[in-house]
Amino acid sequence: MQKKIVTFLLIISLFASCKKHVISKIEGEWKMVPLNEYFLDKNVTWNFAEGDNLIITEVATDTTIIDSAKYEIKVNVIGKKTILITDRKSNNGTYLINKLNKSVLKLERTVKDDGESAGAFLWYEFVK
Repeated sequence: MQKKIVTFLLIISLFASCKKHVISKIEGEWKMVPLNEYFLDKNVTWNFAEGDNLIITEVATDTTIIDSAKYEIKVNVIGKKTILITDRKSNNGTYLINKLNKSVLKLERTVKDDGESAGAFLWYEFVK
């Protein structure tokens, strides 16, 4: 029984450690790489701030839009890392973190906020 408890606690601490590692890598300002026509004439940044706050800034030639959302990092049993984004209708959903290092972040939305995967696809790439 003690071995099971120790094993369980070890697994929980590994997940917590992995999640903290992802958070430390993702925090900060990321500049979006324009992948479609909508973003070609805009400078878009996503700032993953403390307290699970996401600040999204879009700067075009004549307008600046600043919006906010909430985010939550999740790491599952097999190490798959996702971000749940809420409070910003157009970007809400679950995003798979396809790549994350010091200078590149690649996200793929796999599930919309209503739980549907049909029509959920969004792909974003960012650089620091």
